[in-house]
Amino acid sequence: MGEVKITKFTDQLFYMAQPVWIKSYKHPFIKEIASGELAPSVFRYYLLQDRYYLEEFGKIHGLAAQKSSDARTAEFLRANAENLKNGEVEIRKAFFQQLAISSDEIQLTPIAPSAYNYVNHMYEQLYHGTTQRTIASLLPV
Repeated sequence: MGEVKITKFTDQLFYMAQPVWIKSYKHPFIKEIASGELAPSVFRYYLLQDRYYLEEFGKIHGLAAQKSSDARTAEFLRANAENLKNGEVEIRKAFFQQLAISSDEIQLTPIAPSAYNYVNHMYEQLYHGTTQRTIASLLPV
């Protein structure tokens, strides 16, 4: 098998990320949630951490839109922030109601280091990097 020649940079990145992308489908969390075997306590913990992440993720989209000097980019970021609020965040609210997750529980739950560090990385790009670097930090792996 010879070397694969890919000319577009984004295609190169996609190709190079394939091993990690494929591994993500085999992660225990993904396998257990797909099979219905995920422990409710694990799902609850995930929701609480994801709430923090999504809240900050949306804020960063809005702040990046304000920072952007390009009108199309700013509109793209504002639209993503709005879609997050009306989609992902609303879905989480329904889960919170079903699982009786209270605002007190939300406030008392410590933020996991992984969630904190990822959010901190995005803010670092927002405040000290370019709009392009901020957008790159918002994109999935």
